[in-house]
Parts: sequence; C-alpha cells; structure tokens
Amino acid sequence: MNYIGLDCSLTSTGLYILLDNGNEYYYNYMNSDKLSKWHKTLSYITYRNYENIKADNYSDTEVAKIIQYNKITNMIVSDILTHCKPEETVVITEGYSYSSSNTSSLLDLVCYATLLRNKLVALPFNEFIVKAPSTLKLQTCQMTYDPIIKIIGGKNPREERIYKNTIGISGGNFKKHDVFLALLDNNKINIRLKKSLLPHKMELFKMKTLPKPIDDMIDAVFLVFTSKPFK
Repeated sequence: MNYIGLDCSLTSTGLYILLDNGNEYYYNYMNSDKLSKWHKTLSYITYRNYENIKADNYSDTEVAKIIQYNKITNMIVSDILTHCKPEETVVITEGYSYSSSNTSSLLDLVCYATLLRNKLVALPFNEFIVKAPSTLKLQTCQMTYDPIIKIIGGKNPREERIYKNTIGISGGNFKKHDVFLALLDNNKINIRLKKSLLPHKMELFKMKTLPKPIDDMIDAVFLVFTSKPFK
C-alpha cells in the first residue's frame, strides 16, 4: 500500500509520498520563488511556487483566492497521481487547528484545504483519513518513546500508560521542536529528510521557530508513519 501525508498551509504545504516499494517523494507548495538556505539544504524536494494574491478590492481578492486555490490543489492532485494509483493508496491529512488567533487566515485555510479534500475524496483512494492535530502529536510521541507505566485504581488496579519525550514533555503538548526531536529520536524512521536535518540539529533547536519548509514536511512525514503499519 502507498501512503501520502499532506500538511496543508496557505504559504507552505508539505506533501510526503511513501510508495509500497519504499521509494519516497517530497513536494512543497510555496507562495514564493525565493529559496532559503533550508530549501536548498533539502534540495531533493520538488518545489512548486505560486504568486501572492494581488487585487484592488475585497471582491476581486476573494475571487482571486478561489482561482489560486484551485490551481494549487490541481497541482497537488496531479503530483499525487503521477506516483500513485488511488486504489492502492491511503491519504492522510491533518485537521484544522482552531486555536489560531488570525480568524481571516484560518477561514482561508479552511477554504483551501476543503477544496483539496473535495478533489481527493472524489477519487477512489483506498482510504482517506483526516487526523486531528492533537491526535497526530500524541501518536508521534507514542510511536517514538516508551511509555511510563503506573499502577492505579486501589482495590481494582490497572495500568496507566503516560507518554512523554526524553525531556519530559507529554505527547499531547508537543510543539514543533518536540515533533522535530521525535523524528530524530525515532528508530523506526530512517528517511532522507531525517538524514538531511540531523547535521543541523543544534542550529535548528536554537531557533525560536522551525524555518519553512521543515515543519510542514515533518508533519507530512508523521502523518504517514503514525498511520502506516510497520512490517
């Protein structure tokens, strides 16, 4: 079975494709044609760029967004179908994070991602999964770190499994840097992205935020590996 992880973003959508034969493909859809140091470090990623929307009034802007989102989503679907037969493929995408303080951006993201989902569910994929952000964080922790087992319940004892990383952060509270650490710590994942980022570990951990496209690609990778059975 082929697996596809899709992390939607208005500025940097990450797409990770892992085929049944072990071949992997990375795509990043970005609203700029300028490549940073980190884009160049991950030079094996196929970058698709598109222009920022420019319009003179509200109506023209809203119409331009729909036209642009339609073009981007067509690119994504085309790239997926280049590598995969839908019947032999599982698609996993991340749900929306409603904690965003920018309501306008959130609404635009919902519009864009829903348009993409609509195109994907119209195809006969083996399975289409929408994974909640909190679930992705917890499953990332669970597949990477051993549980802390506590016996609770008094007269009716039972095991409680608590999942934390090596610095004591619970899986459900993972931030971007914690997910990055999980990628480096996970002995089950041995992919090109991990090998590329490992030499830059210390530099990246000193940054307040992970640079694009690293965070989006890592999320796309974990969408696949938290869903794919290990042989």
